[in-house]
Amino acid sequence: MVLDRDLARRQVVAVADVVDAATDLAVEVWLRGGWAMDFYLGEITRDHLDVDWFVWADAMPGLVGELLRRGWTDLAEHPPEHQRDIVRGDVRWASRR
Repeated sequence: MVLDRDLARRQVVAVADVVDAATDLAVEVWLRGGWAMDFYLGEITRDHLDVDWFVWADAMPGLVGELLRRGWTDLAEHPPEHQRDIVRGDVRWASRR
């Protein structure tokens, strides 16, 4: 399998951006899904369509607001009380509460 290393690099940069934003706001976030497994394993095992996160419901509006200020775009595909999907370029961030 050939990995899209450029996309993976952009996704890793996005992970750092989310962690930085969460740290600035003193918000807890948890990486989940495929990227969580890859970080645990210490290697990229496959291409990923998105980066999945868990964020407490009361912290979500502030974190999403900060990410929007940092250049992300809200896709508004799901009811915000269930899931938020935002993108920056071709990197998709999906979070469930």
